[in-house]
Amino acid sequence: MSTNGITAVKIPVGWWIAFDPTPPKPLVGDSSQILDKAFTWAQKYGIKVIIDLDAVQGSQNGNDPQNGNDHSGTRD
Repeated sequence: MSTNGITAVKIPVGWWIAFDPTPPKPLVGDSSQILDKAFTWAQKYGIKVIIDLDAVQGSQNGNDPQNGNDHSGTRD
């Protein structure tokens, strides 16, 4: 990514990353470990990281923010 001019990435995280390391499905477990790995990769390749609190506990708009999508890539 950095070789293509990418200088920063935004990583959306949900509230459970700080409170529940093994949340019930459809939430993604081990989120903090995956986030740590993203920081390691970012440092390795000189990319800045923006953390976006994407979902908070409960609902702010009447919809469930926990859509069950697991986009937690673990490839370098």
